[in-house]
Amino acid sequence: MPEIRTDIEIQSDAQSVWKLLTDIEGHKNWNTVFKDFKGTAEVGRGIKLKLKVAGKDRPFAAKVLTSDSPKEFAWGSTKSALDLLISARHYFIIEELAENKVRFTHGEKFGGLLPTLFWPLIKGVEPQYHQMNKELKAKAESE
Repeated sequence: MPEIRTDIEIQSDAQSVWKLLTDIEGHKNWNTVFKDFKGTAEVGRGIKLKLKVAGKDRPFAAKVLTSDSPKEFAWGSTKSALDLLISARHYFIIEELAENKVRFTHGEKFGGLLPTLFWPLIKGVEPQYHQMNKELKAKAESE
């Protein structure tokens, strides 16, 4: 299963990072990667955002799959016949390393036929994952 996986260490406590991450509307104050980010960080609820892919802002919509404070937040496609073509699970994991120090893991697992065929295009968005990580780190460490 193709996967993008990134991580960064943040000098902050897990709950503070969690609060920034799951405040969907607040992303506009620090996150330049997810544009027009809307929704609620509750399991079963929908989220919407735009992400630059191949030079254009592309809209994405998904359901929140996991919201386990302050450890894991994930959204993705729900089970359907389309999973044969494409499915995705976008995830964030907050792992406490020490007092006021966490490892933030940000990734996405892809399934179906299309991600394998278009992997070079999909893999091309990985720098945006790193960018968002850096922006979250800067915001968390400044508070």
